[in-house]
Amino acid sequence: MKITPKNSIVCDSCKNRIPAYDDTCPECGAFIRNRINNLNIWKTILNLFDSPVKTMTKIIYSKRKSGIFLIAFAFVLTLAFYDFATFNFLRNESSGIGGFLKIFKTAIVNYTITILFVSLFVKFIFYPLGYKARFKDIAAVSIFAFVPIILTSFFLFPIEVGLFGEYWFTFHPYPWVIKSFPAYLLLSIHGIMLVWSLALLFIGMKKIFKNNFISFAGFILTAAAIFYGQYIAVY
Repeated sequence: MKITPKNSIVCDSCKNRIPAYDDTCPECGAFIRNRINNLNIWKTILNLFDSPVKTMTKIIYSKRKSGIFLIAFAFVLTLAFYDFATFNFLRNESSGIGGFLKIFKTAIVNYTITILFVSLFVKFIFYPLGYKARFKDIAAVSIFAFVPIILTSFFLFPIEVGLFGEYWFTFHPYPWVIKSFPAYLLLSIHGIMLVWSLALLFIGMKKIFKNNFISFAGFILTAAAIFYGQYIAVY
């Protein structure tokens, strides 16, 4: 017996329900939407701020997730910086460049496994409930959603180093002790971009599963896995 996914769409030609990610109907061969083979990586990055819902939809529907490995590497590098700063802050010590390189090597393995595992987990855990999704779509959403954090970290890095030097990452002394207003302003920008990234993650899950509860569950599982990965790196 053929099971129809709950997050499927209806073909206008034959009225059969088909997976939402198909661009042609597997039943009658009718075109459902324009085929998206590749992504323009730079345009995609900019459009995540300008038209997030439309851009997340294009990321999901694209055949090849162009630029995903570049974004993934930048994501891991960004998380390594966050892990390094968090490590120094929580342990009240400065681990220096050697400590960062150690954390970066750990981050490559840690976050790669985390993204792969949670994407597979989300794909299979909701399948018995009638929600079908592709692994590559979930992984792409999980990575591209954090573009705001990546861009913010890279663009603010020269400013942070210029204002605070190594103390922005070592916390000896704390940056807000050196220059309180710039420090709190920069931290606020990072916080806002984190919220925006989490919003993009939920938008992506909603476009995949088309159900608020399932999308929120996928969002929570993915976000929790990434933050747990940071917890492991730091402790």
